[in-house]
Amino acid sequence: MKFDFLKKNKHKHLLFIGLVKKAILLIIFLFSFYSCSGNEKEHSCIREDLIDMSIVCTSEYEPVCGCDNKTYSNECEAIKRGVIQFEMGECEN
Repeated sequence: MKFDFLKKNKHKHLLFIGLVKKAILLIIFLFSFYSCSGNEKEHSCIREDLIDMSIVCTSEYEPVCGCDNKTYSNECEAIKRGVIQFEMGECEN
């Protein structure tokens, strides 16, 4: 009789542990989306070691939208400011 009680509780304990593991995984999954939002994501594509304001760019206007959601007048202007990801066209604000 004593062992039957332990077996029943062990099953409940394992079920509880399984639910806790799933809850922890869900929290980690949701936190990963939270940590990739906001300013961290916006500026993670700008590499400060690549910023070189001495680069001379042409004055042609062929806008690009940087991953920091800023419109640069052309690719050269974005690159000299360390932006490593951008799309052709103005940013939609």
